Amino acid sequence: MNISRRLDEIISEIQTVFKGVSDEQFSAACSAIIDAKRIFITGLGRSGLIARMFGMRLMQAGLSVHIVGDCTTPSIQENDLLIALSGSGNTSGITNITQIAQKKRAKIFGISYNRESELFCLADTALLLPAPIDQNRPGKVGGSQVLGTLFDQSLQLCTTLIVEEIMQRLGVDDTTMQANHANLE
Repeated sequence: MNISRRLDEIISEIQTVFKGVSDEQFSAACSAIIDAKRIFITGLGRSGLIARMFGMRLMQAGLSVHIVGDCTTPSIQENDLLIALSGSGNTSGITNITQIAQKKRAKIFGISYNRESELFCLADTALLLPAPIDQNRPGKVGGSQVLGTLFDQSLQLCTTLIVEEIMQRLGVDDTTMQANHANLE
């Protein structure tokens, strides 16, 4: 394998995904997060790992954040925001949580590669990350990479960009982020 050439291919795939991301959806997502009283984040599998990283950065930016499923997570209420991360947007665990939050009159923000998904139908605010479908595995996201890796990479970068935009809007800098960083390590 020529690592440099392969990396160029992967970067090109990621750039293609982000060319399809709507600036309006991105801006609306940032506004929904900033406007929320409290933020609850959920995702399963690899999206769940990214959800935890995203939640950590939002907390470091000074927002009130809870990870769904943690034993200290309070009940979701009206004016709270549920952020749901799901490649397919149809993962039953995620859509069930989303429906519960909706019944509690919380706002829903979803990120998915599937604009026809149940998550997109339930979401008040949605952000499409249009990772290409791998034609060799119908219904699977991945581009040329293994399984859903392209979506995972794009999701991680997208959440980083959201945090950076929120930091800018709130006037938060690295000093504030560092002050809020965990210190019981």
